[in-house]
Amino acid sequence: MDRAESEQNSKNKQHSDVIQRSYQRVIDELNAAVFEWDLKTNRFYYSEAYKKYALSRVDEKDILNNTGPLDTIHPDDVPILQNFFKETGQGKERVEAVLRLKCIDGSFRWCRMIGFFYRDEQGAPSRTVGIIIDINEEQERLCVLEASRKREQALLASIPGGVAIYRLKKNGVVATDYVSEGLAKLCGYSFEEFSAYLKPNAMINVVPEDIPRVMEAAQNSLQHHQPVNIYYRIHTKSGADILTRLDANLIEDCTLGEDDIAVWYAVHTTVSESTKLALMEQEHYRMILNITGTAYFEWDRNKSFYASDSFSKYAVSAGGYNAIMGRAKGSDSIYPEDIPKLRKYMQRAQFLNLCDS
Repeated sequence: MDRAESEQNSKNKQHSDVIQRSYQRVIDELNAAVFEWDLKTNRFYYSEAYKKYALSRVDEKDILNNTGPLDTIHPDDVPILQNFFKETGQGKERVEAVLRLKCIDGSFRWCRMIGFFYRDEQGAPSRTVGIIIDINEEQERLCVLEASRKREQALLASIPGGVAIYRLKKNGVVATDYVSEGLAKLCGYSFEEFSAYLKPNAMINVVPEDIPRVMEAAQNSLQHHQPVNIYYRIHTKSGADILTRLDANLIEDCTLGEDDIAVWYAVHTTVSESTKLALMEQEHYRMILNITGTAYFEWDRNKSFYASDSFSKYAVSAGGYNAIMGRAKGSDSIYPEDIPKLRKYMQRAQFLNLCDS
């Protein structure tokens, strides 16, 4: 090697050393935990922040060869570290893991550990750079959120059915924003396939004969700002139909799109055999009243309003349960001379309600 070449190499090394010192100074100012090992020169560098981790007391060769003591990380995260080194052995240039590292004071902190592995032109390892980013606060918030999510899932799973969020469109379609795993399981589907199945139109899962009643209950809910409480049949993946009870409430403060009318939060529950029998008796009773032409209505505060076909010929039917229960303004559906009788009747009804409560 001639003198000129030797001088140039010396200048290159000096320049490289200046860059390296500048780089190290920036790392120290940022308080970043970084270590770098040049395998060609066997030079190992680590930043000041790296010293706060117990890992800094382990020989660098043991670290990079995965032969150091495992007590420098949380016991539950040992498999994560083993997988980290498994990936490094596969020749990857960048490997990342999130785990809890032990600090010098004995505490553990969540960190994102990133390793960069460089090779020379012949493919041999030449340089390794490790970066440790403290994400303890961020990860603890995520852990709290995850614990909350699991509690919510456990609560939803305890419902003997499931929950859903339905959105009524202006074109009359009822889209599905969300279904729980419990509701999917009730119908024999996985969560993913049931969500995709119901998303465009929730009525596709309802027995066709029951759809008008479901839609009528939704319209009554909108018109009178009352909850939906009905029984109807839904399809299952096996082809069988099951009876379910739907209890739904309007979500008043939700965001509506320009094609939306309303959104409901709904709870579906399975129905016992005794309830099925009671509903069959009720349907039989209502059928007889309709056949005989009886004007009949039912109103359950906790369920819904029902009226027979003949009831619709009376003007009072136009106001629904509000008119019947005395909430509607005006009494033009009653003969003027009989208004006192109506008032006396309503007072008597209110008294009976008080006695029942």
